[in-house]
Amino acid sequence: MIIVIIGCTGVGKTKLSIMLGEKFGGEILNTDAMQLYNGLDIITNKATVEEQSRIPHHLLGILPPHVQCNVFYFQKEAHRVVDDLLARDIVPILVGGTNYYTERAVAVPMQFHPKPPQLPKNTPTPHEMLSPAFISSQEAFDRLRSVDPQMAERLHPNDHRKILRSLEVFETSGKRHSDSILSSSHQPTALRHSPCLFFWIDCEQSELDQRLDKRVDAMLDMGLLREVYEHFLFVSSYPSIFTKEISLKKDSEGTKVEWEFERGVLQSIGFKEFQPLFEYTAGEHGFPNLECCREDKSRCCMNKMIIQHEDCTIGNACSDVTCCKIDDKLWADFFELFCKNQTCEAMLTTCVNTMKQHTRRYARKQTQWIRNRICTAREGLFVYRLDASSLATWEEDVFDVAAGIVQEALDSSKPPPSNVEMNPFLEEGQKLKTWKKHFCDKCNQTLNGDCEWKVHLKSRKHRKGKKKTHQEVIPVDDSRVEKKYESESSC
Repeated sequence: MIIVIIGCTGVGKTKLSIMLGEKFGGEILNTDAMQLYNGLDIITNKATVEEQSRIPHHLLGILPPHVQCNVFYFQKEAHRVVDDLLARDIVPILVGGTNYYTERAVAVPMQFHPKPPQLPKNTPTPHEMLSPAFISSQEAFDRLRSVDPQMAERLHPNDHRKILRSLEVFETSGKRHSDSILSSSHQPTALRHSPCLFFWIDCEQSELDQRLDKRVDAMLDMGLLREVYEHFLFVSSYPSIFTKEISLKKDSEGTKVEWEFERGVLQSIGFKEFQPLFEYTAGEHGFPNLECCREDKSRCCMNKMIIQHEDCTIGNACSDVTCCKIDDKLWADFFELFCKNQTCEAMLTTCVNTMKQHTRRYARKQTQWIRNRICTAREGLFVYRLDASSLATWEEDVFDVAAGIVQEALDSSKPPPSNVEMNPFLEEGQKLKTWKKHFCDKCNQTLNGDCEWKVHLKSRKHRKGKKKTHQEVIPVDDSRVEKKYESESSC
């Protein structure tokens, strides 16, 4: 038997995993992609040191932040840990917010694409040839449209990471990504072990939104800003991995460097949101710069601001995140000046509000994934929804219910039926065939799929666009009014 705890961010997944682990003698396997990285304890909401001491944790903080992790590596490691725990009669308890990783951890191994042929020395690999240094976002999308139009129709033009992934599949295997999906999607993903008990911790949306806002505030009190600065400085040591050079507008010459927020650890919510503040208070090469906080324009040198290993320099970057810890006194001095600067305070408020907004949006996406993907009927899968809307009765509503279900499954060797309506299986190939992109002429926006299109039509942005069009047409004769309404209906 395998226990899996799912749910959007902020509902108490870590708390339940530890309580169940202590009661049933299980061990925890992390399935959160960002928690695989070393450090970043606050921004990724890792289990605290005290919580980790209560029960063994696996695949938590195992990678340095500059390493690019992927689902193939994770699935292999997760299967190794699960098999080892089951062989020792220990119940694996999988918990994490990356639902795709969670799903792959309990599923049969993914089909690996053939390795690329051996290339002459110094020849760029397909991955390097698809990097921003070789190809722009628009060129990558145009390339995908020419080699795999069906996959291009499914992906949003701005989804650079997935576009490059599909191109990489084609370049390394000679097979279109859409063909791979079609050939392997005629049955639901089988589970490696049965039964799998999925505990879905859910919460009423308005209550969850308030909790998430409070949690971001708590993260700030715990030292979120300092952690963001430290890791921005760390990844600055790897510009080839975490930055890209893009051309300026057509009427301008030259290029500019931007962060690659779709790569590795920078995908964590918090980096992109605090990037404007970091850039405002940092100098060249990522060195901390206090110009914005001090009237005499003096700045701190990185060698004084950062505690480094003796053999670690910007040119010879170290993979140990402890070499980029800001000295306590220097950070205190920096933060004191920071708080006295009105621009910094205003920017901090904006960054925090943006982080709250993106966290709430991400929570909704997590819930949607659970409903659409995980709650799909398959043999050996049992899903139980637990209502965590009331903090006062959380233990009774969540832990007691989950513990009762696990105990019944252990006693009878047969889990109780799911309390969630399971979706019928829909082939990935069928989804690929029926997927449709929409373009709204009025809003100049591409919507990926029917669901996004329906949401957009009801959005305030689209309604405001329609209202403006309507107001512009009202003073004119009836024939022109009819034309405008016809154009609206075609949008």
